[in-house]
Amino acid sequence: MPFRDAEKRRAYQRERERARRADPVLREAIREAQRRSYHKRREDLLPQMRERVKAMRLENPDRVRSRAMDYYSMTIEKRRTERREYYSRKKREFRERLLRKQYGIGLDEYERLAAEQNGLCAICGCPPIGGKILAVDHDHANGSVRGLLCLNCNNGLGRFKDSAERLEAAARYLRAASSRIP
Repeated sequence: MPFRDAEKRRAYQRERERARRADPVLREAIREAQRRSYHKRREDLLPQMRERVKAMRLENPDRVRSRAMDYYSMTIEKRRTERREYYSRKKREFRERLLRKQYGIGLDEYERLAAEQNGLCAICGCPPIGGKILAVDHDHANGSVRGLLCLNCNNGLGRFKDSAERLEAAARYLRAASSRIP
C-alpha cells in the first residue's frame, strides 16, 4: 500500500518489520541470512584487512609497540591474579598429576609416606626447609619410590649419583679429615 506521507510510510514499514521479527521462523531465517552475508563479506575483505594491518605495523612500529606495552601493563596484574586464583583452586589436582607422571604415585600415597615419616626427612630427620614439601626420592634405575627427603638431602644424593659407595667414601673422608684437624 503506497503512502504519500513519508511519516506514515515509515510507521507502516516499522510495524511490518516488527511483525516479521516477531515470527520465530522468519526471525531465524533473517539471522541466518545476516550471518551468511557477514561471513561472505569477511572472507572477501580478510586479505585486504591483513595487508592494511601489516602495512600499518611496518609504518608505525613504535606506535604498535607502545600500544602492546600499554595493554600489557593494564592487564598484567589481572592475569597474575587470575593465574594465582586458578592455581590455588587446582593446586591439589596439579600436585596429583605431577606425582603420577613423575613417580607413579598419587597424592594419597605421598601423604601416607609423609605421615609414616612424621613429615620429616628420611635421612636427616629435619622438617622441610621453609615450610616447603618433602621431595620424593626414587631409584633412577627402576623408578621405585624410596621415601621423602628434604631438599638438601635429596640434592646430596643426586650429587653422589645415588651411589652408596661414593657416600661411604665421602663419610670416610670426613672422618679422616676431622681427626687430622687440631
